[in-house]
Parts: sequence; structure tokens; C-alpha cells
Amino acid sequence: MRTQQPANQRGRAAFGLKKAAVDLILHEHTLVILLSLSTYDVSEVLQ
Repeated sequence: MRTQQPANQRGRAAFGLKKAAVDLILHEHTLVILLSLSTYDVSEVLQ
């Protein structure tokens, strides 16, 4: 019974780390997309 509790905590921590990594990756992709859009001429994008 005692070995199960730390395992659950470790699983929760791993899940939290995965979620944080995904959030960070999505945030970086958003920044990259915004930066690439800002380098284009807006009128070229709209055509």
C-alpha cells in the first residue's frame, strides 16, 4: 500500500510536467507564427 502512494504522486508530477511542456511548445509555436506573420506584408497574405 505504501509503495502505491509515491507512484501516484510521481505519475501526477509527470503529467504536470508533460502539460507544462505542451503549454510551452504551444506558446513557442504561437510566437513563431506571430513573428513569421509580422515579417510578411499583410497585403500579400490577404491576396
